[in-house]
Formats: sequence, structure tokens, C-alpha cells
Amino acid sequence: MKQITAIAATIALALGSQLVTAGSITDTYTAGDTVSAATFENIKTEVNDNNTRITSLFGGDGSAGDLVINADTDWTTTSPPNLFFNNVTIDATTTLTVPSGTTIYCTGAFINNGLIVVDSNNNRTGLFSGRSNLRETTPATVRLSLNIRNPDIGDAASSATNGSWSPNSGSSFSGGQGGSAMREAAIRSSIGRMYRGGGAGGGGDSQGASGGGALRVLCRGDISNNGEIRANGNGAGTSGGGGGGGIIVLASPTSVQHLGTATLNANGGNGGNAFVFSNVLRGAAGGGGGGIVALIAPTLVNVGAINVDGGTGGTGVTLTNDSDRVSGGGGGASGGAGGSGGFMNPGTSATAFDGTDGLLGITVLISASPEALF
Repeated sequence: MKQITAIAATIALALGSQLVTAGSITDTYTAGDTVSAATFENIKTEVNDNNTRITSLFGGDGSAGDLVINADTDWTTTSPPNLFFNNVTIDATTTLTVPSGTTIYCTGAFINNGLIVVDSNNNRTGLFSGRSNLRETTPATVRLSLNIRNPDIGDAASSATNGSWSPNSGSSFSGGQGGSAMREAAIRSSIGRMYRGGGAGGGGDSQGASGGGALRVLCRGDISNNGEIRANGNGAGTSGGGGGGGIIVLASPTSVQHLGTATLNANGGNGGNAFVFSNVLRGAAGGGGGGIVALIAPTLVNVGAINVDGGTGGTGVTLTNDSDRVSGGGGGASGGAGGSGGFMNPGTSATAFDGTDGLLGITVLISASPEALF
């Protein structure tokens, strides 16, 4: 005795039909039984019905009703208890601020005429103190570089690294390394599981910057962006690495329309400049890598601006006196790799060279229904 669901799976493999999911047919057969054409049609109907039910889960159930944002609204302080909306509209001249990792679901249409700001992901930024207070109380023979906190990786292949410290003018050394970006093929196949945002910058003599946040809009109806969605990485203070750009995903089994006056921004943050304080040379830091923007739908209208630029590396400086040195941190990665902190040369005339820029991020356009990715 064999369950008809097993037979249905075999038929699907043989005929290349749609993915078989559990059905409600409970008929059983023994070896040698003849299966009629009507039974095959019944199997197909059950499989297709289940496929439709699975597809209908995309975009939620609409239980929160319609959402209209007609005044500045901040979900980082007070978030709706239910994000399964029907239709969503953000009016012109209004700003909706959302935490990193937010997913907005809707069964109907999504229309943005205003500004959506994705908060930085507040991930663990690099923090490094080359000398801390030990220099004033501890003999030079035991001074150590203090790697207090490593930067968070975000949705990247590797994290940035912090700068380092040299207690004398005879040493040359590089700044922190920028984080590595994921390859485009990996981004395309895993975009539905990216929710952390850009990687954090490495620390120099001050901490690195947070990466840009992540926002997903998943709607069964049309998605229309007529305004701006902003998920930039943060810029860093002196000698800190810039944060990697954030992630913006707009996905619909109907259409995504990013119209002519609209903007999607997921830029990397700028690295901190070199500077001198108390006869200590702090190096320039790397810029954050550009972010990721993904538009996924059978019908794509993409005529608006999409910006995923890398952040600018910090500017170097020269100090003519003998000095301690702290190199700048590397920039966080995202769709693009982060820039590295600037090289520092030996000698009593110390130069902290410029940090390098973060690399361009990635725009992903997929003209297909998105359900399988989420």
C-alpha cells in the first residue's frame, strides 16, 4: 500500500511539474492498480492548491489593516505590535524611521511618497585604545596595544580590523584592514536571509562607526517608491573606520516600481581623519563599503536613482616631532569591501597617509517572483 502523496511526488519528478507539497488526498493503491486520468488531475489540483496557499503566505495576512503615515513617525522608540499590513502609504513630506532588521509585510500595495530612514544597526563597533592611561603609569617596556573590542561583521564576508599602536618613532605599520564583501552570487542567493546590515568600522584611537541598517519590504501587491529610502553607514570620528552601507530589499510577486524622482541610498560611511593630540599621531581610517539594494519582482520599473557608494577614506597628516603612533581602523564591509586605514612611516618626521575609500556596493535586480528567496 502506498500513499498517493508519494505517487504524486514521483509524477512531479517525471513530468517536471510544480513543486509537490503535502495534499489532502488520502486514497491508497496496491501494485497493479490502474490510476485514471481523473485521479491524475485530482493530484495536480491538490498540488497546485497547496502551492497557492504557500505563495499566499508571502506578505503576511493583512491582519493589521491599512497603514497611513501622515506625520513623522519613529518606530525605534514605539513600534506597532503587528507589522502584517494590508495597504501601506507613506505621505509626502513625512519621515518614517525604522530600526535595523525591520520587515514590513503587506497583502496589498506599498506606496512611499516620503522618506524612510533605516536606523544604523547599532552593531558592535571596533574600539581600540593604543595607550589608554597605561602610558602615564606603566613603564614603556610593558606598554601594550589594547584591542578592546573587535568590530561586528554585519552581512559581509569578513569584519574590519582595528588599528594598532607603536610606542616609538622607529616603527612603520599599516592601519586596520577593511572588511571583505560577499561575492555577488552569494548575495543574490541569500538576499532573503540578510537582516544585519553593513559591517562596523574598526577603531583607531576612537571607536569605529556603525554599519547601515537593513530594511525589507515584502508585499503581494505593487511596491511603488516615489520618495527616498535611506540606509547609509555612519561616518566615524577621528581615526575610526566608516560603517558599511546598509541593505534595502523591495520584493513583490506583482511589481516593484522605483520611479524617476525616487532615491534609494545605502552608502558607506566616511573614515575618520588623522590628527595629532598630546604628541601622539593618530592615523587616517578607511571608508565603509557601499551597501546592497535589491529589487525583486516579475515586473521591475527601475528609473530612479540608486546609490551604493563607498565611504571616503580619512585624510592623513604629518608630524615633525618624535611621537607615539596609533593607526586608523579599517572600514566595515557590505556589498562593497571596506577601505583600509592609512600606512604610517618610520622616522622622527612621521606621516600618517590617507586611508583608502570603501568600494562600490551592489545593486541586485531580479525579474522573477521572490517567494523562494524568503
